[in-house]
Amino acid sequence: MNNKLGFSILEFMIALCIGATICTLILIAYSETYKTYLTNIKLLTRNQDLYLAMHVIKNDVIKSGKFGDFNFHYQNDNLYQVSSTSSPLCSNSKFCELTPNGVGISSSLSDLDNISDVLVLTNDSDILKLQFGTNDVKLIFKEKNTSCQLGKSCLINKCNDEYYLNNLYFSDGGLDKLSSVYMLSSVSRTYLLKFSDTNNVRYDGNKFNLKLTLNGCPKQDQPFIKVLASAKLKDDIIIPHNAFDPDIQTISLSNFNTTYYFVAYGDDDKSGLYKVQLENTGTLSKPELVLDDVIKLKVNYILGFMKLDKNGNKIDEFMVCSTSNMLANDSMCSNGWDRVLAAKISLIAKHNNIVYQTTETISW
Repeated sequence: MNNKLGFSILEFMIALCIGATICTLILIAYSETYKTYLTNIKLLTRNQDLYLAMHVIKNDVIKSGKFGDFNFHYQNDNLYQVSSTSSPLCSNSKFCELTPNGVGISSSLSDLDNISDVLVLTNDSDILKLQFGTNDVKLIFKEKNTSCQLGKSCLINKCNDEYYLNNLYFSDGGLDKLSSVYMLSSVSRTYLLKFSDTNNVRYDGNKFNLKLTLNGCPKQDQPFIKVLASAKLKDDIIIPHNAFDPDIQTISLSNFNTTYYFVAYGDDDKSGLYKVQLENTGTLSKPELVLDDVIKLKVNYILGFMKLDKNGNKIDEFMVCSTSNMLANDSMCSNGWDRVLAAKISLIAKHNNIVYQTTETISW
């Protein structure tokens, strides 16, 4: 009888094989789990990057159409007034003037504004154009009287029985003094100011001085703003501010900003989301890469219409329009930029044959 304890060589080899098989299966399972984990991390990272890129666009879309206290999205009538001249620093009307009959947001299917000559824009992607004010500064009532006679340095001056904004002071809150394009706004009106003579804009101590007339009268080839009043103005006599149009109490000055977002191919032939914006030189900045691997930017608009029912009552109707619908001549959406109530923006990216997408609806 064999009373020896332990495994035989055969038993040991069998046990070793079983153990090795189990360890291999565990390693394979762990490896697959780890690969899935890494893939999920990459997916999460790319989705997060796409979300952050959308957040950058969203911040600018929310600001579109806003200049100080004036907001195109809340105006029932077109109160936009242009007082401008050609400026050697900003001669391109696409960059330096507000898009006509709009609310500060528009888009196109091709590079109509010549926004980039160094990148190749992708096909089947929209170009988003946003316009808004930056670095707003408020009007300061420096002088004792609001209105005064010809030749004095008051806020409003009389010239040939007409009244004009004359000598304006603003708090120095970061306004770009090198710019040649500004928006002067009140709650009821906004004015585009393009200067060919930078002497119109000066710094007086810690205040920003805007001179709009020459001895109280409009300058030749320079912006001017006529002031309307609900009561007859008397020289050297203060009257209520709310008697003026534009509303003096809400006047502010801001830099005029035009920003574009578009998808293009970079030097490495990879597509990405880019941004350019108007600089104080009157030209667009160099393209800034917001996010790589983006292959498409699409914009749809929600338009509001007011119609009458059979009883003559007013009813609101809404329509979703793509960029191509807005540009088509035979569409109900055609050139409906002034009816835009909200924008639905989609970003699509592709990395390692995996497609990512995020969509945001933005209203004002």
